[in-house]
Amino acid sequence: MTPTAHPPPADDGGTTEPTVVLRVHLAGPAPRTAPPPDATPMRVVTDGAVYVFDPDTMTALRLPRDGTELRRDGEPLALLSWPDPVVGRGMELQLQVREDGVPTVRFTSAVRQVQRYPAPPPTEDTP
Repeated sequence: MTPTAHPPPADDGGTTEPTVVLRVHLAGPAPRTAPPPDATPMRVVTDGAVYVFDPDTMTALRLPRDGTELRRDGEPLALLSWPDPVVGRGMELQLQVREDGVPTVRFTSAVRQVQRYPAPPPTEDTP
């Protein structure tokens, strides 16, 4: 990491009071990664919710089981990366929940069941 020069102090209006300046760097919209080529739709049951993942649309749908509701439950949310659930462990989900493009990371309770569904058969329009 290369050190950077500090900008000159801001004019604080001539006060003699100590001031604190916090510089915050907010990343832009997070890039989405494609799901693995062998990804298929799946339903994941955790202690607190049921998740439905769709690789074609790269979305996740959360349906609460324990009464705990989160913002935008029941709506398909854009996934920024494809999850790899493991029974007995929680998942880390990178989602697009906010309208301003800042990504949201959610951690789930322990996974209890993973149901993977076969990919839909090709239609006449797909090779």
